Amino acid sequence: MMNTNTVINVTRQLEFSLDRRAGHQPARRAPQRISRAEWWFRQMRRAVNEALDWSATPPAPAEQPWLLPARRPQVA
Repeated sequence: MMNTNTVINVTRQLEFSLDRRAGHQPARRAPQRISRAEWWFRQMRRAVNEALDWSATPPAPAEQPWLLPARRPQVA
């Protein structure tokens, strides 16, 4: 519960400094993580370089579907 003697000043705005220079060091990547990434990209480059050249499949021959004549209702 708030004390009735407390005065809240709502006319001031709270500000945060976003200065990145103050005490922030970029994270260093672990050497093992870097070597795994290098290995992965070497594998992907090798897969691309060794991929087979596939020729496009020839288009299918034209096909004429047979249409059956419409059935007429039987009149009794």
